[in-house]
Amino acid sequence: MLISFEGLDNCGKTTIVGKLKKYYDGLNILTDFTREFETNIGREIKEMSKAGVLDPVLKTYLFAADRYIRTKIYEEDYNSKIILFDRYYQSALAYRMAENIDKNWVKNINRIFREPDMIFYIDITPQESIRRNTDTKFNIIEFAW
Repeated sequence: MLISFEGLDNCGKTTIVGKLKKYYDGLNILTDFTREFETNIGREIKEMSKAGVLDPVLKTYLFAADRYIRTKIYEEDYNSKIILFDRYYQSALAYRMAENIDKNWVKNINRIFREPDMIFYIDITPQESIRRNTDTKFNIIEFAW
């Protein structure tokens, strides 16, 4: 089973996924979780983002490559384990659309990914996301409109 957790940065996805994994582990239910920036490509995305050298098109391809690696790792496990994704392709749609990239183009790049069995959207305001930001985060910017 593939379960995806989506929401703004700092909404609690990683915390919830970690607690859910611990809960399932306590019940002896086979569970794994994965999140962005765990693969070599993911770590490179993070470094390129910090350096300011990523554009929206490149992000689309690189995040899809990172996601592809992470989905392949668990490909044989979807029928025997619960795989918890801290962000999945729905985030690609939201983030790239916010950068004025065509939704259908992004959908097409991500069409190879299986549909999640469940998706949880955690809803907080952008202001709350910014309020929760810490120095360890690299991607939160408050814009004055």
